[in-house]
Amino acid sequence: MGIINKIKIIKDRSEFAYQEYLKNKKYYQAKRIYNANTELMAILKEFQFLCDNNIIEDLYRCIFHLEDWFLQFEKLESGIHNLDEDFVFTRLEYSFEFPSEFFNKLNEL
Repeated sequence: MGIINKIKIIKDRSEFAYQEYLKNKKYYQAKRIYNANTELMAILKEFQFLCDNNIIEDLYRCIFHLEDWFLQFEKLESGIHNLDEDFVFTRLEYSFEFPSEFFNKLNEL
């Protein structure tokens, strides 16, 4: 399986976890997103050495989005004591938005 297909599958897993999280917004559900995003980050870092220049800036935005997301997650996680605690945060004002353009371009490859 090629790296682009792996990225798509892991992104779909993250999206599935996110849709489940939206139902209750509990820590254990957010942790599923975290786990998928950890795998996604690892493969995106590998992909940056393989992708074409026409997608590299979108890839960087995706990596930066995940870096910001991880920082927020880990900060909030430090105060969690129970798996079923509420776990809600919003994107930081100046952080990178979800990089839908990057994933749209991947679907075209």
